[in-house]
Amino acid sequence: TFGAGSGAGVSGGTSTVAAAVDVAAGDLIIVGTSFDTISTAPFGVTLSDTFGDSYSTVTGPLNGTDPNGLGIHQRLSAGAAGSAGEVTVTATISGSASASYFEIVVATYRGTATLPFGDGLAQAQAQGSGTPTTAPITTTSADALVVGYIMGFDAAITVSPGATARVSVAADVLHDTVVTVPGDVSLTFG
Repeated sequence: TFGAGSGAGVSGGTSTVAAAVDVAAGDLIIVGTSFDTISTAPFGVTLSDTFGDSYSTVTGPLNGTDPNGLGIHQRLSAGAAGSAGEVTVTATISGSASASYFEIVVATYRGTATLPFGDGLAQAQAQGSGTPTTAPITTTSADALVVGYIMGFDAAITVSPGATARVSVAADVLHDTVVTVPGDVSLTFG
């Protein structure tokens, strides 16, 4: 069950962005981050929060080039809330790289899953223009939560049929759907 969502975006040569969201102890916390690189220096992204929770990369990084020719970086991560209350999740670009824009979306889910995910961190990525579609994600149980995150480029994003948009910042959208029959699922963005 979706709990809460929040997001933030910053611009101007930054290396840090944060968003706050209410959680219950044990909630699954899903974090999407995206930025463009204005530096060719080596970099990574670290996540931390005010409760000291740990995060694992679910999918990504997806690296590519945006329509303006800048390098882009996108990642989806997950963690479990160790406490209840408002938690602030901070994403930091490590190394000497910085971004002209940096966005974060955070969503919480209650009673949905624990880490590690039951489907072995089923994941897929999509990149492209028009209507990018992920490779099939294989679910092995009924009522499986499938989360999608897309980094948009100054255009409205539509989510997969049957999915619900939960958090959006600029043109980035995190959405989810519950699959009621095990099998292959692909997410399409438009």
